[in-house]
Amino acid sequence: MMNMNLELIVRPYVDKVEKWEFDEVVLEYSGAVKISFKYGGRKVGDTLTFCKKDLARVFLDLLGGSVKGDDKIKLVCQACLDFSEHC
Repeated sequence: MMNMNLELIVRPYVDKVEKWEFDEVVLEYSGAVKISFKYGGRKVGDTLTFCKKDLARVFLDLLGGSVKGDDKIKLVCQACLDFSEHC
């Protein structure tokens, strides 16, 4: 079950990102979790930085449920799996 407080914090970012067209999610781990998006190999939009892993997990979970198109959902889900393995 998702923490509602975390969801309230992350929801505005999900709403912003789901409007972007992207085909790749890039995660960087360096104390904080940096999430950026690419379309056709080029960076799209802003890089999001979450200082808490829980926030990043909730963000990726919500984004995975909201993006349109099977390919995008698969990529976001893969990013979630990769993220979980490294944390």
